[in-house]
Amino acid sequence: MPDLLESGDDRPTRWTAPGWSSLGPRPRRVLVLGLVVTALLAAGGMSLQRLLPPQAPALAVSVDPGSAQLDPVAQLSEGPPGGPTHVEMAVAVSLADQSWAGPHRSVELLGLDGPGLRAATLLPSAPLLGGPAPTVGALIIGADLDCAAVPLPTTADAYRLRVLVRDGDRQAPRLVRLGAAAPVWAERVQRACTWVRTQQQVSVTTVRASVDPLHPAIDLAVTVRNDGPLDAVAWTTGRNGWGNTVDPAVTSVTVARGQSTTVRTRLTLSTCLSWAQLTLPTSTQQTPLPLVASVGQQTPGSPPHEWEPPGVPLTRSAATELQAALSAACGGITTPVAVTVPGQSSYDPPTGTLTARLVVQLPAGRVQQARLVAPSNNASGSLTPLFDATAWQAPDAAGRLGVTVRFRAMDSQPCLGAPFLVFYLDARVPEPTGDRQLRFAMSTEVAPPGTAAAFLCSD
Repeated sequence: MPDLLESGDDRPTRWTAPGWSSLGPRPRRVLVLGLVVTALLAAGGMSLQRLLPPQAPALAVSVDPGSAQLDPVAQLSEGPPGGPTHVEMAVAVSLADQSWAGPHRSVELLGLDGPGLRAATLLPSAPLLGGPAPTVGALIIGADLDCAAVPLPTTADAYRLRVLVRDGDRQAPRLVRLGAAAPVWAERVQRACTWVRTQQQVSVTTVRASVDPLHPAIDLAVTVRNDGPLDAVAWTTGRNGWGNTVDPAVTSVTVARGQSTTVRTRLTLSTCLSWAQLTLPTSTQQTPLPLVASVGQQTPGSPPHEWEPPGVPLTRSAATELQAALSAACGGITTPVAVTVPGQSSYDPPTGTLTARLVVQLPAGRVQQARLVAPSNNASGSLTPLFDATAWQAPDAAGRLGVTVRFRAMDSQPCLGAPFLVFYLDARVPEPTGDRQLRFAMSTEVAPPGTAAAFLCSD
């Protein structure tokens, strides 16, 4: 035994883990550090998750139905050319899982994230979700957009909510999906930016017209120019508030970027307009021609919610050509005016009958005969016409036509104030090949007699 101890190694024996000797000094230090940190976390009752930034909970975003129906183009403010396009929408936001809420947890709504954003707003600003407020209602989301940077068409996942998530002493910015509101928001952005870019990039440059010799109809060849970076589609549509028709019903053309294309159609006017003498239309939307356009679109289509597609801007020369053709189709009568004769209108409260004396001013020597026709849809509002059509009669030498008409109030009213009367004017205009028969939409305010107290009423 003593001999064994003297010849042997008296140092304690050390156990070596399999593979440890194959590790270099650096991997050994990393492994040891990881084991130490894990031991410390376990000893302190902590988890690795507490060291990571908090994740955002799922949010439920619903759109206010009334807000979704509002046309975003109608909400656009008239700013300087090239300025931002403002789009907004009313929503309600809530935690999808209410159990996530806690006294030290919250989600602060900051705004939007997505293409073309110049600025994003929330009203009220920076609302909080969590704790006693798991829902934020009546929140207005707004965005100022650079439409040139907005992709068309706009996909539902293009925009997200920016939020700040807090969980105890941890916080982190996150992006959250808009959920059910995503397609509605994308639709509004696309509608607004399509309108803006169409107005900036597409225009009608020339109008060639052939007017029917007897009927209020025009064969049109309209040149549409696209100066933008995206292809566009231009088409005629029956969705026109003027009540006119085009043949064929839909004529569609693709207008390639940097190119011009001609749209050919026949426009028949059911009613003629009263053009202001010094006013030219700036867009087809202000005329009976139902020509619309859309950039970034491959085929014609109707927007949702019965929104009108954007009309096509008219150059000054094209507007002049189109207005001249419309005037010629309507017998050269551009500004017929109807007025009531002061002191010659009366109202009988017991029967609710209004009797009004009208004078219609027409171009002298142009109209052979004319008459007034009651609207079939009771367009006079609370007044029902007591006539279908007056007798045909010739205007005097100065072009004046005097007619007495009667209306009845739909409800028993002690007075009418100064109501508006709505009616049609039919006119026969002689042409070399026959008579051109036309119809004009007219309206006038009744001038009350100064001595009839029952006509004008106050509270």
